[in-house]
Amino acid sequence: MLENLQAGTFSEASDSASDGKVCTNHHYQHKVRDCEAETPARFNNDPNGLYEASGSAGKVIVFAVRVATFAKPKHEQTFYISTNDADTLTTLRKQWLKSELKLPVLAEYMHKNYNDITMHYGRDTCLSMRKLPASKIGALYRLQAKIGYYLDKWHLPKTLPDRILQLTSRFMPPSLPATLSTQALSYKYHLIIKVADGFGNDFDNGINKDSNKNDGNNIAAAQDFLQNHMQQYQGALHVCTELESQTLLVFRSAATAAMFRYHNLNQDKFGELLSTDIALPRNAVDWDETLPEHLQKQVSKAFYLGHFFCHVMH
Repeated sequence: MLENLQAGTFSEASDSASDGKVCTNHHYQHKVRDCEAETPARFNNDPNGLYEASGSAGKVIVFAVRVATFAKPKHEQTFYISTNDADTLTTLRKQWLKSELKLPVLAEYMHKNYNDITMHYGRDTCLSMRKLPASKIGALYRLQAKIGYYLDKWHLPKTLPDRILQLTSRFMPPSLPATLSTQALSYKYHLIIKVADGFGNDFDNGINKDSNKNDGNNIAAAQDFLQNHMQQYQGALHVCTELESQTLLVFRSAATAAMFRYHNLNQDKFGELLSTDIALPRNAVDWDETLPEHLQKQVSKAFYLGHFFCHVMH
């Protein structure tokens, strides 16, 4: 195999015939929709998803993988849902997954604490992600790492680049436009849902295989569902423009970097940073974590993100 790889003696059609092997979990849509199950939808050490390279735990070198491709959707729509009542999102998730609605492209959860620090410590990251291609962003991170190496070598503060960037970020545009920032800072729980219309047959053979076949009405159906749901609960529903959608998704992606910046610039106040990945049971309704008092006393700040429909929290 390695000789063929090195010599290039393979074609795009090589080993592409249907032989029982798959590169996409077509069964996951059914698993994630079973919101009465007492087990997680997915977790890193799930033996059902571990096979050959994916179960090697880093013990083999993977030169190439074959992945599924899907048609680009003709239309996409992002919805921003915010509330101070966790049950609003709990029932939204359960009712959506039990309905005939297609699964969304994404359903990302953010807690207000993350919104707060991303608004303050993520301006430069948000701006660079909106304006620069991925290759340039990677180069900036490598440059920052190189600068950090020399600062450490010269016994200078390693936080100096972060402090300079944080200072200059005061003159940069806000992380979110006013139409979204007020909502982001006014509520405790936030959910970003993106829905798409106009997928081709490739997508119908994928994660939404057995959903409603009329995929031209996904956005309208989702908007009706969300509007009806929010009429029954206190909170806010914002239908994003294309620009707002891009900005909001960049905001979500920049949140982790903002959290690291916040920790780096306040190391004199805090101890070590502890990161966790928590795969909740699909039937869990107490996903809004409340630490026991003896643990809460040892935690200065807690930040929560999550893949909400999958019930995986970070």
